[in-house]
Amino acid sequence: AFLLLFAITLMKEGAASFRIGRSTLISCALLGFVSMSLNNLCYTNAVNRLGMSLAAAILYMAPIFTSIQSKLFFHEKVGRNKLIALAFNVIGCVLAATGGRLSLEGVSVIGLLFGIGAAFAYSTQNIFGRLATDEASPFVVATYNFFFAAAFTLVVARPFSTIDDPFDPQLLIWGLLFGLIPTTIAYLLYFAGIQGLTETSKVPVFCSLELVVATVLGAVLFSENLCIRHTISPP
Repeated sequence: AFLLLFAITLMKEGAASFRIGRSTLISCALLGFVSMSLNNLCYTNAVNRLGMSLAAAILYMAPIFTSIQSKLFFHEKVGRNKLIALAFNVIGCVLAATGGRLSLEGVSVIGLLFGIGAAFAYSTQNIFGRLATDEASPFVVATYNFFFAAAFTLVVARPFSTIDDPFDPQLLIWGLLFGLIPTTIAYLLYFAGIQGLTETSKVPVFCSLELVVATVLGAVLFSENLCIRHTISPP
């Protein structure tokens, strides 16, 4: 994703666009280190310890963290309507991720901490992203973001030491598609969207639509079960 974004930004805005202020560079570094690398590290560990459904449900509590941060940093109002909307948003995401089956029996405490850490790290991208895009274009911000994220991930994850053939053609093709569509294009649209929204706390609510799309695509493309369940057992 970094290589793709670097090439696109260089062609679209020129080399001079990469000259940004120190505060913007710091925001981009925090985006890469915290919002992406730390988020993925915590989320991966949460999935390993909790399973996909519970980990996803915890991750989508990020709007709550974003609302608190927006109140602290941007003095945004958190009224009754917004609290009700956040409650529906979180409950809906939890039900979509778990299918109404949410058992906490034997749940790993460390896994829960990793899940909460992932939700917090995920929520910070709305704050750091808005600070960064106030002074630079979405293309430049996304490029620096993925540069720092790639550098941190290469050091921590060491992918080339854990894969038998890192230059396998099929792996490279899927990696290219993953870097282009849900990463490069998605984040360019994301950072462009931040610039057009006056309230940062609304961003993760819009982003949570990805769970709706993923649920529908899972049903259409992979025949995953999509139905209304009775979650209350009869007496």
